Amino acid sequence: PHTMCFLSELKSKYKPTFVVCMGDEADKSAMSYHESNTVLPSASDELVLAKQCIRHLENMFPQLTLLHSNHGSLALRKATTAGIPKAYLKSYNELYEVGDGWEWVDNLVLELPDGNSAMFTHGISNDVTKVSKSAGMCVVQGHHHTLSKIEYFQNMSVAGKDKKPLWGMQLGCLINNKSEAFSYNKKNLLSPMLNCGVIIDGKPEIVFMHEIIKEVGGT
Repeated sequence: PHTMCFLSELKSKYKPTFVVCMGDEADKSAMSYHESNTVLPSASDELVLAKQCIRHLENMFPQLTLLHSNHGSLALRKATTAGIPKAYLKSYNELYEVGDGWEWVDNLVLELPDGNSAMFTHGISNDVTKVSKSAGMCVVQGHHHTLSKIEYFQNMSVAGKDKKPLWGMQLGCLINNKSEAFSYNKKNLLSPMLNCGVIIDGKPEIVFMHEIIKEVGGT
């Protein structure tokens, strides 16, 4: 419930110059490959609700890069299962009625101010450090809702011995743990980590929702 306030306060506090959505911008529970929950909106109704939230997000972040993800890409996944060519489908921009400032990509690699490169991906493994070592660069990923960490390591290659340490940043999510759409997590003893990440001059930092909401007087 505090997500929009959280993101607005993050924007005001950090004034980001580049913003990435780690994926799952919409849940698409009704189209899931798991059993559909009958108390939740239909796929059509869910799209209407999602577009309302996305309209707020676009007003807040008119320039946004979004990563393809297991929930966010469900329509394309379902079409692939049904044998429907991608050419028959609407683009994400048309579907959500957003401008060209929003762009969906599989993965993203950025050059950081300190000379390191960072790859952004929705989620490859629950060990982000392993992913970073395999990629030979810094990595930011989400997907694993109950995990959050930043871990630094030295590049193991001979050429990397004299270079800056690399790092992996695992981010949580902005999921309402009480939502019926997240009922598949009920048997998990761990709650989702509610946070976002910022990278300032090449240095990663995890910002937790409760810290920001507390600052502005929320509960």
